[in-house]
Amino acid sequence: MDARLDAASGEYALYSDCGRNAEPVSLAAHLERVVAAGAGEILINSIDRDGMMNGYDIPLLKKVASAVPIPVIGCGGAGHYNHLKDAFLESGVSALACGSLFNFTDSNPIRAKAFLTNYGIPFKVV
Repeated sequence: MDARLDAASGEYALYSDCGRNAEPVSLAAHLERVVAAGAGEILINSIDRDGMMNGYDIPLLKKVASAVPIPVIGCGGAGHYNHLKDAFLESGVSALACGSLFNFTDSNPIRAKAFLTNYGIPFKVV
């Protein structure tokens, strides 16, 4: 799901078509529908933060994670490992997606995992 904060209402609006089309459904209503339809997890992307590398939209992640009984993957905003740590510790998400962090810096998943392990953030053993 792609979401953007509507400054006028203070609510998150859902978008489609790469953020070009606002959808006429509230975030809460859409979350209810996808869970009822059997979704196994939700990936929520902050359009405002995507590619900016200035941190995740923690209020958005927290809102989604607290609204559903299934795992939530947060997306949009990772610029350094502290952004990952903050999102995990403050939002309740199950996982985080990182594109720019690994593509445009010398960071890698192994270093990220080591960093987060130092803060007691658990990882699935595969």
